Amino acid sequence: HYLDIIETNPLHNIERSNVNGAKQSIENFGFEKIEILSSNIGYLKLNYFYQNPQAELAAARAFDYLSGTSAMIIDLRDVEGTSISLAQYMMSYFVEANSTLIDVQYAKQQKTQTIKSVITAGNGHFKRNYPVYILTSPFVAGTGELFSYTLKHLNKAVIVGKPTMGVALISQKKKVNEFVSIEMPIAIPIHPKTQTNWEQEGVVPDYDVQADYSFDFAYELAKETLDLL
Repeated sequence: HYLDIIETNPLHNIERSNVNGAKQSIENFGFEKIEILSSNIGYLKLNYFYQNPQAELAAARAFDYLSGTSAMIIDLRDVEGTSISLAQYMMSYFVEANSTLIDVQYAKQQKTQTIKSVITAGNGHFKRNYPVYILTSPFVAGTGELFSYTLKHLNKAVIVGKPTMGVALISQKKKVNEFVSIEMPIAIPIHPKTQTNWEQEGVVPDYDVQADYSFDFAYELAKETLDLL
């Protein structure tokens, strides 16, 4: 079920999802839209988790632009990509430095790798009582689920939308020859608080809302929350 045969050198890696998202802009490394809405609410739409240091720079620029906002909506409804390091970097903006984000348990090696928040990511503004709303859809799989699930269960984000696909296994691509590679699962992520993950069940939203309406719903939630602060 999680064993993929893919081209060795494709122009873009073929994802496990069988749903095609919109074409990504490599210039912006998947960051389709960053804007400040009325009521000083930030909006960030990410369409791809790129495995590229330039993607982290794009994330840093986005968060810097939104650094003065009072709340943020992160739109992952169309997100693809498999970069755990980009997800780690982005999550670190909302979590205290050197906090455990996820434990990666490897099957054959019988070892565990702890992924912690990056010390240098951002200042303290997003890490305090800063409201974050993540928009999800049934299209979201893998890294988008890791990002959403981790922040939800660290009580750093509210999930709005529909349950995600439920793909939690971490895979590695192994080259067979110059034409073909095999991608196979090698590890599972374990959240430090739940001691489990989102496999099969998906990331369960705090507010179950159709994807087409989830932005409006989250926007109203954010405004209501800010009125109470």
